[in-house]
Amino acid sequence: MPDQSAIDEQKYGDLRAWCGKLGVVHFEGHTFVFRQPNTEHGRFWRRAAVNPAANPDAPDDLAKQLIVAMDDTIAPDLPGCVAVRMQFGEWLTTRPLAMDNAYFGPVLAEMLGQTEEGTAAAAGKGCRVLSSTPPTSGTL
Repeated sequence: MPDQSAIDEQKYGDLRAWCGKLGVVHFEGHTFVFRQPNTEHGRFWRRAAVNPAANPDAPDDLAKQLIVAMDDTIAPDLPGCVAVRMQFGEWLTTRPLAMDNAYFGPVLAEMLGQTEEGTAAAAGKGCRVLSSTPPTSGTL
């Protein structure tokens, strides 16, 4: 699926240099970009999976921690993620179950290492995971 956002290849390259692997979701005319989770994010997710009733908002919370770009709002650094997180949080209030759908789930699962590489793109839902090193061929 072609990129539908104001995020061009140069911006993806800059984000990849800063964040490593990126998860990209196109949903309802928006583009969401998530950075690679770290060990603490994985531990958070594991605890939530063991007892989902204790934190039913775990998918939303994880996505808020990882988002680095939404549409044309792109974080220049980690402190700059605040504006993106606020925009994303506002969007989530209008779509409270969005993180449970077939778009975001495959990306977060692949980024966490729960599924094989390429699973998100194979879902065919306008989502993909970009490697931490941009390819040299000029294509993504």
